[in-house]
Amino acid sequence: MTVGTSPGVALAAASGRVSVAPLAGLPALPQPGHRLERVVVTGPASQVTGQILVVLRRSYPAHGAPTRRYPVIEAFHGYPGSPDTWTGYLRLVQGLDTLGRRHELGDVIVVIPEVNNPPEADTECVDGGPTGVATETWLTRDVPGWAAQHLAVAADRGSWAALGYSEGGYCAAMAALRHPGSYGGALVLGGYFTPLFGVHDRPPAAGSPLAGAYDLVRREKAAPVPVAMWVHSSDGDSLSWRSTRAFLDQVRPPTSAVSVLPPGLGHRVSVWRAALPTALAWLGRTLPGFAPR
Repeated sequence: MTVGTSPGVALAAASGRVSVAPLAGLPALPQPGHRLERVVVTGPASQVTGQILVVLRRSYPAHGAPTRRYPVIEAFHGYPGSPDTWTGYLRLVQGLDTLGRRHELGDVIVVIPEVNNPPEADTECVDGGPTGVATETWLTRDVPGWAAQHLAVAADRGSWAALGYSEGGYCAAMAALRHPGSYGGALVLGGYFTPLFGVHDRPPAAGSPLAGAYDLVRREKAAPVPVAMWVHSSDGDSLSWRSTRAFLDQVRPPTSAVSVLPPGLGHRVSVWRAALPTALAWLGRTLPGFAPR
């Protein structure tokens, strides 16, 4: 099901840009020539220190200055989880390679930050919240800022997409809907559209400004933004289904959403792993920066 306006119209309605370093001035990666690079970064805006896992394509040069800029997928993991869930259970690298061989997706850089800091906290990617940590600022300002200064990334919002599963699905939707000048699209796998804090994490009080700011259903109803979305859920997914349906019912231009809603599936990694190639192929068809070259 497709709702909202066409992605092309949506993307034409707003523009955003990250500040990028000159290609010749990019610092060396920790392990030049390795497709998986792992760094620890302290964000200047959030003061959060966290791990970032970077997935590079084979075309990214091992040494010397890159000659092109790459689109970026910023991928968010769930709770519990870690950046390695994407390269392990979800087989993201294999999926990117397959779609590249089929000319369904261009070469991309994937940036996978730690979502929960400390790891046992269920931050739901919000600023403040139960932990008091500025997680949204870390994910949407500091991580893209680090990528722009250290990797050959494209600057335009049509070359930036947010991807997530479960808690990370909420984070991806939140990042794009709250920061449409930075992200042109979001891919939501078993995500939800209002935060679901863990039993040991006290959520913001109902009706408080913090709670309202992160209610994406209400936000879409009040002020839709020019973002293209791919949304996967199932009536067998008790965490995702209700808020997903509520969100899709509110989508209208300039937001656009393609929804994939197979019946009877649960909330588990095997479901999202099976859906991931379809989601990434949609990205290659939808946001201009991700089209095959």
